Amino acid sequence: MGDQLFDILPKGDFSVLASAVPGLGAQRARVIIEGWAASGQDRLIEWLDERGLPRRLSDSMLSAYANQDLAVSSLTSDPYRLLVFGVPWKDVDEIARSGLEVGLDDRRRLHGAAVEVLMNDYRRGDTASTARSLKSGVRHLLGATHEQTERALRQVFTDGGFVQTSKDLFQLRGVHVMERAIATDIRARCTDVQPRFELECDAAIKSFERQGSRAFKLAEKQRAAVRSAIELPLSIVIGGAGTGKTACLAALHHAVEQIQGRKDAVLQMALAGRAAKRMREATGRDALTIAGFLHTVEQSRIAQATHVIIDEASMLDVPSFYAVLRRLKGRANLVLVGDDFQLPPIGGGKILHLLNAREEFPITVLDRIWRQEEGNSIRDVASAVRMAEIDHPPVFDGPADGVFMMPPGGDAVKATCLAFAVLGGTDDQSDLCVIAPRRRTGLGNALSINTAIHETFFGARDVVKDEAGDTGFCLGDRFVCDMNHWDVDLMNGSLGRILRLATKEEIDQSRREHEARGAGHGALPLVLVEVDGTTRLLQHRHLASCSRGYALTCHRAQGSDFDRVIIILDDDMDRSWLYTAITRGRRQVVLVGEPDQYCRIVRSKPKVDRRRVALDVLLAAHTSAGASSYA
Repeated sequence: MGDQLFDILPKGDFSVLASAVPGLGAQRARVIIEGWAASGQDRLIEWLDERGLPRRLSDSMLSAYANQDLAVSSLTSDPYRLLVFGVPWKDVDEIARSGLEVGLDDRRRLHGAAVEVLMNDYRRGDTASTARSLKSGVRHLLGATHEQTERALRQVFTDGGFVQTSKDLFQLRGVHVMERAIATDIRARCTDVQPRFELECDAAIKSFERQGSRAFKLAEKQRAAVRSAIELPLSIVIGGAGTGKTACLAALHHAVEQIQGRKDAVLQMALAGRAAKRMREATGRDALTIAGFLHTVEQSRIAQATHVIIDEASMLDVPSFYAVLRRLKGRANLVLVGDDFQLPPIGGGKILHLLNAREEFPITVLDRIWRQEEGNSIRDVASAVRMAEIDHPPVFDGPADGVFMMPPGGDAVKATCLAFAVLGGTDDQSDLCVIAPRRRTGLGNALSINTAIHETFFGARDVVKDEAGDTGFCLGDRFVCDMNHWDVDLMNGSLGRILRLATKEEIDQSRREHEARGAGHGALPLVLVEVDGTTRLLQHRHLASCSRGYALTCHRAQGSDFDRVIIILDDDMDRSWLYTAITRGRRQVVLVGEPDQYCRIVRSKPKVDRRRVALDVLLAAHTSAGASSYA
């Protein structure tokens, strides 16, 4: 139906559209036709069609180029720009060489090859490439000799295609700019530092300890963490699950508010919505997602803050941290809180892991376990995994506190579904999550687990659909959002559950609001959902960008925790993955896998150590630019 719509919409005949989509109606068809015309995608769609490229690329291209005329002219003048939109090198090279007659030694082709190699490394998490990987990658793409590759790279470097950060590190120019800016900001925060609020600090901490119904005394390392956060432009608090990081945050809020005499002196945020929710609950103050901070907070509010806290900082990638620092402009004290043994970020680079490995930064390590009841082995198993020590969990035999092993019997999906049912996952109020090794590929991936759980336990429920079609969800389904929707405060990674269909009153109210704004026949609400403890109405388009959320990848689950967690083991995972997955559980963790598989993962080295970045080089050199000549 999607391709058929692309054929109908440019013709502007709303009657044809209305007849092609059952139940659409003439009025709504007219609105869609008018909206399509206003979006101006017809020429761009035609350009993509002529080259056999997916029409879905048009949205991201319009976002990048502002209008379709600029998009078409830019992509025609340099077809290798298609690489940025995820079009494979083979397809781009064919379009350029046969369709647009680009020569083998054309500068655009040479530039495209170098960028493709650097981008592929960046997609794997590296912000820099070695000379060996860059040269071999470019030689392969161009089909060139060693000498031809050297000449090509010198030409591309001269044309500004990439940056040489050190003798053996090369970067995309944009990535280099971000890491260089991060290094400059961090160095500025740690150079000629004059501690602030020294006299008021201890009194404010003691005031926090005396508040409430009974006295509470921070441990010495917790006091040191709070003191550094109050006094220094940059401070880092490292600690595993249950080590008292939350108490430090609460103390920091209280102390800063007492010193400043106002409630708006601290801004706090985390990458994941559930992590921000936990910050909010633990401190009694508002907390934002990083995306929310970047897109919704006024600059005047940021200027009021004397301290900014980023929790779950192990999830910070280079683009996110760069964007946060740009908004802060060096004004507020920055506090990074996290667990350095958790997975590195999904995006490129590593921030917390790298800073924690250097001795010149103000770091407080919390190493005493406070959280979880005696007898709960989650903390002990997690600590053993962190130290690469084998602690054999007992065999799973139903709901109980602790960590357990469940051999899959040759079918990880079936075993996971069984554990899901035994642990009460079919109860709409259960707080249970399956953590899968991958999203779509391999045995026991999140997609296959979600499909199996949905079809086995929830497929008989009422299907959520409207005149636009079936959403793929049923009432009661859990979901995870795959993109940001600012209009309904639904972020990429938000976890929720479909409660019910929208009522007639809610639909009528939405229709009246559209008419009051002069929006005519705007999209109407379809369902009421619960997301991170709050309810909201969603339209069909919102659900269309969501996936079932019974099973998540470990990266998706990072920043969240659940009463019970089922973890599917995979030989390709390392022990930081296993550690991160285990620490998502509050009461019970079930490991679906074989004991020898568990042992292999525990003994493996964290893959974060293999990430190539240039931030450490830039921090050491504190340079303002890359090398001026290719060597």
